Amino acid sequence: MDQLFKPQALSPLLVIALTGAIGAGQSFVRTALVNGLASYGYDILPIDISTLIVASFVKAGHEEPRFRNQAERFRWLQSTGNGLRSTHGSDLMAGLCVENINEYISGKSPHDRVAVIIDSLKHPDEVRTLRHVFRECFYLVGVVASEHTRAERLRER
Repeated sequence: MDQLFKPQALSPLLVIALTGAIGAGQSFVRTALVNGLASYGYDILPIDISTLIVASFVKAGHEEPRFRNQAERFRWLQSTGNGLRSTHGSDLMAGLCVENINEYISGKSPHDRVAVIIDSLKHPDEVRTLRHVFRECFYLVGVVASEHTRAERLRER
C-alpha cells in the first residue's frame, strides 16, 4: 500500500461517506480509516448522521430523546431521519454535512490535509449532493456483512 501513496500526491481534502445496514460494521471501517488517514498526516473530521438527526430534532424545539435500549434508538433514528428528510428534503443530512465541513475547513490553511468521515448515509440523494459538491474528493464506501454477523452484532449491543 505504501508504494501506491506518496504523501506529496495526497489530496488536501477527502470526504469519505460510509453506508450499510445496521450491524454491518461501519464503526470498524470508520476506526480503520481514521487511524490510517491520521498516519498520513490528515486532520480527521468525523461526522455522525445520527448526531445530526438528534441535533436537528432538538433544534426544532423538542427535548433530547432518551432510549431504553439500542433497538429503540435505532427505530427512533430511522423514523425521525425519514421524517426530517420528508419535511426538509431528501438530501437534508448532506446539506448539514456540507455546513459542518465548510465550518471546519474555513479555519484551516490551504496546505492542511483534512479527511472527513461521514457515518452513515442512508439516502441516495445525500450521496448525489455530496458527489456534486465535493466531486473527485468524495468517496462512498459500502459496508456489508452477512445476516448472521449483523444479527450477532445487534444482539451484543
